[in-house]
Amino acid sequence: MKSTKILRLNSNDNVAIALEDLEPGKVIFFQHEVGSLEIEIRDTIPFAHKVAIKNINMGCNVIKYGEIIGCATENIKIGQWVHTHNIHNQRAQ
Repeated sequence: MKSTKILRLNSNDNVAIALEDLEPGKVIFFQHEVGSLEIEIRDTIPFAHKVAIKNINMGCNVIKYGEIIGCATENIKIGQWVHTHNIHNQRAQ
């Protein structure tokens, strides 16, 4: 049986929150407003950290809570860990 291991907080978000530690290669099920998606996890993602649920191109906004939380400093693929190593957060300066 498939279960959701991530939580998206707003329908505009391009990242979701890991509800448990996620390991590379794990395939998780994600239910959204227009259907469902299976996402293969690409990195170790600790509990409560962000995972990309859409491809995010370098220079594009990272959106969580329906708000811009930073800008991608590199291309981020679906299933990758999204954190300080690949986003720039102007609020943290």
